[in-house]
Amino acid sequence: MPNKYTRGRTDHDIALVRLHRPVTFTDYVVPLCLPERAFSENTLASIRFSRVSGWGQLLDRGATALELMVIEVPRLMTQDCLEHAKHSANTPRITENMFCAGYMDGTKDACKGDSGGPHATHYHGTWYLTGVVSWGEGCAAIGHIGVYTRVSQYIDWLVKYMDSKLRVGISRVSLL
Repeated sequence: MPNKYTRGRTDHDIALVRLHRPVTFTDYVVPLCLPERAFSENTLASIRFSRVSGWGQLLDRGATALELMVIEVPRLMTQDCLEHAKHSANTPRITENMFCAGYMDGTKDACKGDSGGPHATHYHGTWYLTGVVSWGEGCAAIGHIGVYTRVSQYIDWLVKYMDSKLRVGISRVSLL
């Protein structure tokens, strides 16, 4: 976890896990690429829709998914995200390390148990890790959207701690 992370807070909500054995890729287990920071911020961030997946709850206080759930969510402009948070009581502060995505009408959202899952953006045939499911107020609640850790803020940190064998070309590093 980043040195700046504080337990119980929402900022710097990202971790890197070392696995005991390599992942076996299949039709259902596929890698995501870690983008270069500038590419993520200048190109990928401008793509409106991305995918979020997880095995979390299907509804707020509901049952947990029995199969991997995948939704497409629109990314909100930073100003809209900040404006939304300003009008919600007891909402954690949105920082430069976060972004918002989702539907204000409550149709789709990540939920409890999805935290730590990927926000993946598709660009010219390749999927890139652009966010990590972090927090939200309820699940698919009208007037509330999901908040994600902005992976581009942590590229240097991730590369520093990743196994050197994976650093083939930073824009093509596989992460789950």
